Amino acid sequence: MKNRLTSIALLLSVLVCSAAYGQNIKKDIKEEKAIPESIMNIPIPGPFLSPQETNANFATTVYTFGDIIIFSYFDNTTVTVYDATGVQKGTQTLNTDKYYKFNFGNGVFRIVGNKTYTVLVGDATTTGVNGYFAVDESGRALSTKLNTYMTKNSFSAEDFIVFAYADNTGFTVKDMDTGSLLAAGTLNTGQYYSFKNSSTVPYSKYLQVTGTKPVSALSYADQDYYVPSSTGNFVGTTFYGYSGSIWAPNSITITSYSDNNSVTVKNLATGATISTFTLQKGQVHTDGINAATFWSVTATGSVSAANIPFSGYSSNYSYMTRAIDETGRGFGKLFYVPTIGSDIRIFSFDNNNSVKVTRLGLYNQFPYTNSLVEKETILNEGQYYSFNSPSGNYVYKIESSGNVSVLQNNSGYGADFMPLAYSLDYPDLAISTADIQYSKDDANINAGDNITVTVTVHNYGNVAASNINCVAYDGDPDAGGNAPIIGSGTISSIAVGGTGTFSFTYKAPASPEYHYIVIKVDPANLITESNESNNKAQRSIRPSVDLQPPLAVSVTAPSSLLLQIGSLTPNPFTVHLDIFNTGTVAATNVTVTLELFNGLTLASGTLVRNVGNINASTTSSLDYSIRANASTSGFNLYKITITASNAQTKVLNKAINIPDGTA
Repeated sequence: MKNRLTSIALLLSVLVCSAAYGQNIKKDIKEEKAIPESIMNIPIPGPFLSPQETNANFATTVYTFGDIIIFSYFDNTTVTVYDATGVQKGTQTLNTDKYYKFNFGNGVFRIVGNKTYTVLVGDATTTGVNGYFAVDESGRALSTKLNTYMTKNSFSAEDFIVFAYADNTGFTVKDMDTGSLLAAGTLNTGQYYSFKNSSTVPYSKYLQVTGTKPVSALSYADQDYYVPSSTGNFVGTTFYGYSGSIWAPNSITITSYSDNNSVTVKNLATGATISTFTLQKGQVHTDGINAATFWSVTATGSVSAANIPFSGYSSNYSYMTRAIDETGRGFGKLFYVPTIGSDIRIFSFDNNNSVKVTRLGLYNQFPYTNSLVEKETILNEGQYYSFNSPSGNYVYKIESSGNVSVLQNNSGYGADFMPLAYSLDYPDLAISTADIQYSKDDANINAGDNITVTVTVHNYGNVAASNINCVAYDGDPDAGGNAPIIGSGTISSIAVGGTGTFSFTYKAPASPEYHYIVIKVDPANLITESNESNNKAQRSIRPSVDLQPPLAVSVTAPSSLLLQIGSLTPNPFTVHLDIFNTGTVAATNVTVTLELFNGLTLASGTLVRNVGNINASTTSSLDYSIRANASTSGFNLYKITITASNAQTKVLNKAINIPDGTA
């Protein structure tokens, strides 16, 4: 059991509200005993006063008992931290995909950034008693880019896991400090990549996970988390999750938000059914899990799914879990909360907020016949109500007239990515590879074919967007700055949770296998969003094999060069290859051959590189230095062929655009 952790813990978690979300707070046990049931008000002076964010002012409020880790997604991201009295505690400017750890001790802090960011608080870098899914800048757990942290080795049973939600989802995992490729590959719907099962767990590392389609990323070191659904929020009808063996039993705990809800829980690895059942609204089912298990949940109506201490426990378990409401956002007006003996905090985001707390009863005594209304009260913004739930497996119903959030915890261990208050005030426009569709099967596209390209843009945010400009390029305009525009369109509006489309006609160029289309949504950044890093996606004209097994290849290279006073920049340019062996045995006698066409020549080194053997679940990297000729404008082509004695030959077709310098 986790009693020994409980006995040494000196802090209890509480929750403080931001302009829109609850945050995790831990308070001294002695203070907690003095106020076991209370209504408390958190002071909101100074920079805490503005509930509406403005452009270039992205703010949120958090509590931490330790670290405040900021992850950036754009260059020149300046983040300033204030304490609860409005005193500035620190500031830091970060470039793209960097992080910084503040530690000002226990307290409530306001974070203000000029660009969007994510925040991880608690003890992720110091202890291993935690588990969490990463979120992007809008607080969604499914995204095409997630910066996160994997905790240390405490039990040798931890894992870092990437889940896919659509077929043919390419993914990469990189070390944020070194840029090293730690894993790559292609996953189908419901598949996952487990570091524990495939390679060495990247303990105590800052990680970046990318996907060609939205993925999720779990840092598992204990049962302390709700699992995202395929919608990206934490309520839905389809879930892929993991329950490990740390402090077993772990659980698969399902809470229903609809009546006559048929639910099936399966083992993802074997396909075996773990359980099937029907739930009514507010009813809870839990399955105890005693061995590491990847699982799926499907339901006919809305449910939440969690790996929390519930099955096999009634109290005395060190954990921290932010409860989930019926919308799946973690803040709302209706929560069904399964809990063991815990400290429970309810925080109000609105003034004159009527809150009602009902202990429905033990989860296995449904229909609930002995429900007890424990509290009816009015909370203003910044106030919270706290109470201790008794030992046992109870279900609470928490209702409110305005938005609240709920935290259940015991003994002050845990870490989590914080919901971001600013996300309530903005849209979140997003696209991925799956949203770029061709009117012709890409395997059959030939030079000269006229194809219709249809692009779907999602709004995952909390505010509608209008007059959305979208631009299509041949190549990446952000990798060299010279990609030609091949199409554009304007979407008049996209409602919250809705989609919009635009289409254009594209004539496939010569050698279409060397080209790819890049779509940018709002390229001029005229629309302020909660997440700008999911506004770009790409799709090759012909099928891409880069991340297909067994040798998944990540290529980093410019798609165009600049011409400055008659000279190309950069020239020579570098093509960097990371070759990751997704197989279970070593790839032997790996050889890489580069072929150059048009005006490209090798600046140094050799065209043929003997890589040797690449062990299973490891990466081999190499660079080519290539020189371009300014007199050979247009798309210059090059081909990379990778062979191995025991793997299928892989051919990568690439191009770089050389600008025309003639007047």
